[in-house]
Amino acid sequence: MICDVHVLTLETDNKDWLNQCLSSLEPEPVNVHLIPGIVGHIGKGRAAGFSAGSSPFVSFVDSDDYVMPGAFKRAVDKLESNPNLSAVCSAEQVMDEDGNVTKQNKYSNDYDELTQGQFLLYVHHLVVLRRSAIEQYLDFIADIPNRCEFCTWAEMMYDGHEFGYVDSVDYSWRYRAGSAKHSVPVDKRHMNQFTNRRKAILDRS
Repeated sequence: MICDVHVLTLETDNKDWLNQCLSSLEPEPVNVHLIPGIVGHIGKGRAAGFSAGSSPFVSFVDSDDYVMPGAFKRAVDKLESNPNLSAVCSAEQVMDEDGNVTKQNKYSNDYDELTQGQFLLYVHHLVVLRRSAIEQYLDFIADIPNRCEFCTWAEMMYDGHEFGYVDSVDYSWRYRAGSAKHSVPVDKRHMNQFTNRRKAILDRS
């Protein structure tokens, strides 16, 4: 398998949503790792997930979301054909709690005109990274309770890692009021660092 994908799980997970998530991963060329989540601290679970396996590429899918067929092949193909990229992200569709699609967050064809600092605002799901690129940030990730992904992408870009875009809607994100974004306090220290990093990236673009 070409990619290790982790799914953070909690006892409170909706089992139907988790089954849908795992079913969407079955035909993908990935190793799936179910990682016990830590209530109130997404970063520690995420760091453990990125450490799982030994494939050259890593990613994650939230337990209430799912991926589209071929999502990971498209992402890995992009990375393999662009050795300068440390990570890529795809577009996503947004659905409500009942699974009804409410909108598509698909970037326009002028993405190539965006600087990395501007692009940083768009990076959400699906994200596939080179293991060699993310490994040095595992301690950083583990220190952040919430929004650890955004903070890490900013840190990586600040350090010179380049992110690319796969022009395909490859992820279905279930937006709900009880999601981790709303239920886990935001770490102000790291979010301030995110803001400063993004400003620095924009300034040097």
